[in-house]
This record gives sequence, C-alpha cells and structure tokens, in this order.
Amino acid sequence: MQWMATLIVCMAAGIGVGIVLMRRRVKKFSADRWIGPLLYGLLFLLGISLGTKLEAIDSVGELALEALALAAASLLGSAGVTFFVIRLLDRKKGRAAHEDDA
Repeated sequence: MQWMATLIVCMAAGIGVGIVLMRRRVKKFSADRWIGPLLYGLLFLLGISLGTKLEAIDSVGELALEALALAAASLLGSAGVTFFVIRLLDRKKGRAAHEDDA
C-alpha cells in the first residue's frame, strides 16, 4: 500500500510542476520527447525484473488469461454503459420532439 501513496505523491508533484510551468508561461515545455524513451526503458527494466523471477515466468499463462478476462469485462462494461446512455439520450430527445409538436 505504501507504493500507492508514493505513486500518488509523485503524480501530484508532477501536476504541481506542470501548473507552475503553465502559469509562468515557460517557453513551451514538451515532455513528449522524453516520455517514449523513458517508458521503453522502464518496460525493459520491468522485463529484466520479471525474467529473473522463476515463479513469474511459470505463471505467464495464468496472467495472460486474467488479462484477457479483464479486457473482455472492460469492453463489455463500456459497451453496456454506452448502450444505456444512448437509449437514455434518445428517450429525452424523443420527449423534447413531442413537446415541440404540442
């Protein structure tokens, strides 16, 4: 749980720095050129860390199934919510059209 607090503090600090840079109108600071290589480096280090753990390698199949289940549930949940929101908006739109006719 401590890592979660560290993550939240780091994100909050980054947001704070971004706000300060925006208010000072610093000449367009672009982190985009740093983000890609940094993420690839972090993924590489994560791969090294996982590669040195035998139990992580043995459970790759199970992790893949869990990831597939999470992805499917996310997709179905998003589609379901979208369906209901569209139906709700269509109903409200239909009521507004009928009120205009009267």
